[in-house]
Amino acid sequence: MMVRMPKELRDQIKSAAEVSGRSQNSEIVARLDTTGVISLRDWFAGQALAGVMDLCRSDTLLPGQTRSQLFAATAYRLADAMLAARAEGGAQ
Repeated sequence: MMVRMPKELRDQIKSAAEVSGRSQNSEIVARLDTTGVISLRDWFAGQALAGVMDLCRSDTLLPGQTRSQLFAATAYRLADAMLAARAEGGAQ
């Protein structure tokens, strides 16, 4: 299969393949294979989690809510806010 791509992308794939020790074809396949890759929302939530745990450790829990549930819900609310800001053009 022939694939046309911009020179900049071709150079990026070549460089990444050299660093990873893969062929350029294997590098392209690895980039296309999304098995086990987390979503951007999950990544944002993970990045926010440490701060959430620190800031929310003394927050009042809702009836039946665990501290872990509070942390997770707050981290995902922050992730959703980050995605919304990103869709609107990010931080200006």
